Amino acid sequence: MSGPGPTKLARIRVYRRLQQGELARLAGISRRKLQMLERGEVTDPKLRDLVNLALVLRCELGDIVEDDWLAFSAEGGQLPEELERDRLELPTREWPSDWGPEQPKFERVSRDLQEHRREMRRRGRHIDLDA
Repeated sequence: MSGPGPTKLARIRVYRRLQQGELARLAGISRRKLQMLERGEVTDPKLRDLVNLALVLRCELGDIVEDDWLAFSAEGGQLPEELERDRLELPTREWPSDWGPEQPKFERVSRDLQEHRREMRRRGRHIDLDA
């Protein structure tokens, strides 16, 4: 999985000075599941669990995701040839103008998230792991 040593999740939890039980409780997962995630014993974690953990740890989702979790996983272990050949371009972050009335809600949530991140940085509660 992630190799010997602590996972990204474990390192950030320790950095945040949280006990496993406290983090598990706040994220809504069992302590056992958190221990397995931190030891790299889970090969396909639930996205909801990772999102909850990132929110509690006040970090980006990518900060706790192990590289192995991002690899294509299916029978045979390789991306099917037809998908490899016909790769789609990733969508842009811009909201398509023809998607209608949901656009303001999306923009508001995005704006609120950016404002929250600025406030966390101002308070010194946001860590930039890339620095």
